[in-house]
Amino acid sequence: MPPVRIVILEGWMVGFVPLSQDELRLKHADSLGGIWSALAQHRQEDLLWMNKALECYLPVWVYVDRVIHIDVSDIRSMYDWRLDAERKVSGQNRMRNVRREEEARRFFDVYMPAYELYRAKLRSLRWRFFPDAKLNILVNKDKKVERYTTL
Repeated sequence: MPPVRIVILEGWMVGFVPLSQDELRLKHADSLGGIWSALAQHRQEDLLWMNKALECYLPVWVYVDRVIHIDVSDIRSMYDWRLDAERKVSGQNRMRNVRREEEARRFFDVYMPAYELYRAKLRSLRWRFFPDAKLNILVNKDKKVERYTTL
């Protein structure tokens, strides 16, 4: 059997790397300033735990030599996309739609802090794990490509 030449990793946290504790604390403190932020909905201790858990993935990222990062100009659009999908699944049942939307928001609230904390570093084209082959695609709320950047 020939060796594996390509493996596709897909997921919400592919390429996320932990921040220093000081960076995380600063981002969390900044999130408490009144502008919408998923970080503000979480305790700093829980964010520090998540940040520490990301260290386990660092050895994996060393083996990834190509990255396509699809990013969004406003992460709040991700909520809208998820809710649109829930509405389509629920059909015309209004009560079911409301219930599913509440569940979807709670579910998504768990993941959103990671996007706020780690995507800036993933956006960086000179990020140490993928120095040679990276494609960033930025989409808007309508899922249209605003721009792309390659390295």
